Amino acid sequence: MTRHSRKVILQAVVILAGAVLVALFLIFYPQLKEFFAVTTPAPSPKLEVTSVESGKLPPHLPDDIILDKNARVLRGNYTQPFMFSQGGGTIYQVQSTLVFATTKSAAEIFSLYENYLKNGKWEGITPLDNNDVKRLTAFKSSDKITLTFSKNSLTGETTVDIFNIHIGPWREIRTSPSPSSSPSPSPQR
Repeated sequence: MTRHSRKVILQAVVILAGAVLVALFLIFYPQLKEFFAVTTPAPSPKLEVTSVESGKLPPHLPDDIILDKNARVLRGNYTQPFMFSQGGGTIYQVQSTLVFATTKSAAEIFSLYENYLKNGKWEGITPLDNNDVKRLTAFKSSDKITLTFSKNSLTGETTVDIFNIHIGPWREIRTSPSPSSSPSPSPQR
């Protein structure tokens, strides 16, 4: 084989390889364009928080939640339901918060709610006792609750913050009681 024929064969191979690369590019261009596309994440939905009128409990707190009969409710609110995907389905979540003050000590209130969780068959009860702040977390069915107890150094009262996350299908979330029809707090047990 002469030098000239090798050169012609090499040129033919280069041209053929170039043609194959162009063909592959044209065939896979839509996938490549999508793969290398710069996407901006969708904006997070604004979480709408609704305050509850004085003397009412926010929806989606456990029905049997207990309050000291002399409790002074400081604040109650809840979020509008928001959705997320889980296990191939859509789940909705509502967060409810109730904050009240009591004359009982943080240790007394901590013990009261620890017994409430145990007797109510809540699972994964996790206590935190940090002298200044005490906390309990637990879960049950479609609820995850966090209870925080701290002493207010100005008033001497104990502030109790009940934060509950309720997760469920839309039919359950949307048929929840409205804040105006929320049950009255159960008396201390």
